[in-house]
Amino acid sequence: VISKDQGATWEPLALHGQVDFHVFEVNAGNSSVLYGINSHGANAGLYQSVDGGSKWDKIKAKGLPEDLMTVFSLISDPENPQSLLAGTQVGILESADGGKTWTLKSNSQTFTSAKGIKEPSGKIVTYVIGENEGLMFSNDFGDTWTSLNLQLGEDVATHIAIHPQQEGIYAVGTSKEHVLQTTDNGQTWKTLAESGKPQK
Repeated sequence: VISKDQGATWEPLALHGQVDFHVFEVNAGNSSVLYGINSHGANAGLYQSVDGGSKWDKIKAKGLPEDLMTVFSLISDPENPQSLLAGTQVGILESADGGKTWTLKSNSQTFTSAKGIKEPSGKIVTYVIGENEGLMFSNDFGDTWTSLNLQLGEDVATHIAIHPQQEGIYAVGTSKEHVLQTTDNGQTWKTLAESGKPQK
């Protein structure tokens, strides 16, 4: 479904009633390229759109977990939309061909959420768990990581938002319904909501 008035109203766009994407990715460098994972039923699978969501192709993906509910998050390279990383229960998987084939990149860590940065290309922010822990920044699409100084302990980030114009401003939503924000590239963090309740 799509909204053209900042969420006030919504209308069907494609696959209405056919899929329920529990993982959804919009490429930061080319917003016409979308990926979605539908984890249940006859239409379960990885889907791709190259026209902003009007038409979708189901991808015959080799190497993704059989149980797609164990795929936590998906990110595509802002510089190359066909290059993908998936945070899964078994680790981080990577694909260089738009999700057709997947190989294991790391079994010592994974990520629960991720967001690409349009400029400069290739940069992503993810919430990593495992060998490294916390909100991480990468300028080489996940080969190396730099900490943004946010570790949530038993909680995890389920959504990351990046300010579209101002560098270094991030907001994070967590599985326990907390919202945190940094305006100085992770040097300090402020709690905007706790357990779903706005903080003054």
